[in-house]
Amino acid sequence: MSFLHTSAKLPKCITNIHLQIIPKMNKGFWILAFIFTGFFNPVNAQSLFRNWPDLGLYHDVLSATFHPSENGDTAPIKAKSGELVSHAQQVASKPIPAPYDTRPMRKTIQKLKKESVKTDRMIRKGKASEAAIIAQLSKTHDVFHEVIRLSKEPHEDHH
Repeated sequence: MSFLHTSAKLPKCITNIHLQIIPKMNKGFWILAFIFTGFFNPVNAQSLFRNWPDLGLYHDVLSATFHPSENGDTAPIKAKSGELVSHAQQVASKPIPAPYDTRPMRKTIQKLKKESVKTDRMIRKGKASEAAIIAQLSKTHDVFHEVIRLSKEPHEDHH
């Protein structure tokens, strides 16, 4: 369902804004918006991975395997699922860097390890369909993005 269909349920003043302003916003506006949110975001991926190298290594393998799976290519994850688990175990076994060490982060890191292991086991058993492998890898990827989201939250809980 597109936003245009949804806007039919909104008050006329909002619908008029949507119909008159949003289509006139050009690509440049969105590029600038993206750049500024990246510059003013206190935690970006590069600083996170610089502060937490093991998570950066995990991300390198996840990225190299997940993105091809979006196009139905499971060969990379089949070849690197053990490496993904190894990096997940490294992330989970070492102390979480102080700025990110919270209860929710610790819990999510354990979940990331668990989902990585599930992905690897599914592949090693050799009985899962391509669709099942992609679904499990997507679940693992979603947990990784939860780690990223948690790294951007205020860090009050350090116990």
